[in-house]
Amino acid sequence: MAQFNKLTAEVSDGAGNVVDSFVLYDGGRFDNFDKLHDFVGRDYTNLNDDLMDGPSSDTWGSEDPMHPIYRKYVCGEVWLEIHFTYEA
Repeated sequence: MAQFNKLTAEVSDGAGNVVDSFVLYDGGRFDNFDKLHDFVGRDYTNLNDDLMDGPSSDTWGSEDPMHPIYRKYVCGEVWLEIHFTYEA
């Protein structure tokens, strides 16, 4: 199924302060997607689909597909940033 064994998320506020970190997928077990939904709201479905496509997905525009970054902007400023890490 997945092209990776583990997927983690680290959530930062607009100032770069880490506010939460959690495991989304680990060895076949999905967890904490409700937390992800709480952070991203209406973008959740597309974000979830992109994440499950795995690290080969280049829809993120990230230089390193093993470490994609999701950003949410308010008035042109980063309001929320989530750093994802895929592990083989």
